[in-house]
Amino acid sequence: MIRFTCRNCGRVIRTTEEHAGKHVRCPDCKQVLVVPSPEHVCDAVEPQQPGNPPSARTGSLQFENQPVRTEASDERPVALIGQETEQKQPPAERKLPWLIDIFLYPCSKSGLVMLAVFIGVPFVFKMLSWFIEMSMLSLPALLPFYLLFGIIGWIVKVIIVLYMYWYLAECIRAGAEGRIRAPDTTAITPGPWEVLWQIIKILLCLLIFAFPAAFYFYQVRKVDAIFIVLTSSGAFLFPMALLSVVMFDSLSGLNPVVIVGSIFSTFLPYLAMVVFLFIFAALSFVALGFVGQQPVFTWITTGLSIYLMMVGAHILGRFYFRYEEKLNWDV
Repeated sequence: MIRFTCRNCGRVIRTTEEHAGKHVRCPDCKQVLVVPSPEHVCDAVEPQQPGNPPSARTGSLQFENQPVRTEASDERPVALIGQETEQKQPPAERKLPWLIDIFLYPCSKSGLVMLAVFIGVPFVFKMLSWFIEMSMLSLPALLPFYLLFGIIGWIVKVIIVLYMYWYLAECIRAGAEGRIRAPDTTAITPGPWEVLWQIIKILLCLLIFAFPAAFYFYQVRKVDAIFIVLTSSGAFLFPMALLSVVMFDSLSGLNPVVIVGSIFSTFLPYLAMVVFLFIFAALSFVALGFVGQQPVFTWITTGLSIYLMMVGAHILGRFYFRYEEKLNWDV
């Protein structure tokens, strides 16, 4: 067990050693902290000496002039950011029928802001790029500026895409906690490696279940019964694998025993969820194929696709919330 003190409010926090080096949130002031490693902390907080300013020592670390509360009843555990504490808050109740309310999931303040960033920023860069390209017809000297702007725009798009998939994982975790609206992540600033590692896990999960069908199609160059079976199997297993990877926050979630066993223990509701997610994916592909290369309609359908992806992430998280006991995952 690791015990350390919040730098902001002095709350004595305890958590398990496996969380060392990871980010947690203080239960009182919501300050984001890094759990120190076991060798840098001690099992007790030094009592305050009369006449001296309050301080808390955690091994080699010392935080001066911070109020410290050390009563046994004043300590409580924290969990990793994106997960519930042991004292769970009651889940929010839907005011509308669930079939309607799930489509309103992104319609929180933070969700709408995220949609505006994911959709609006690339659109603005695209329009500015188009404007500069048109201006080059009369001012060829703008070519270096156009190339520089294109590089900057490409970098910004990559960053936004990476952050979008990280946010989708947070939507899954928020749904698993019982939330019914998109989470506010302004207090959680992920590092670049944290975002990149999250994307690697998602892409690796997708690659594992899409590779058999893709490889078979590459070899035979036709759609036949075997290709359909491989594609259907991958599409059926992928949602549970993705949920497992996100909730375990590790590639250990790709354990086939966990994935197959969880599907069998929740087969009918899982099948219904897969059908819902398949409908969302089909709507996105059909819409994108229908509009072709028309810029305005392409951005509209892209925004719709991102919107449906957030709804799908919510459905995946709510599935865990409703069937947590049947899944019996130690996360």
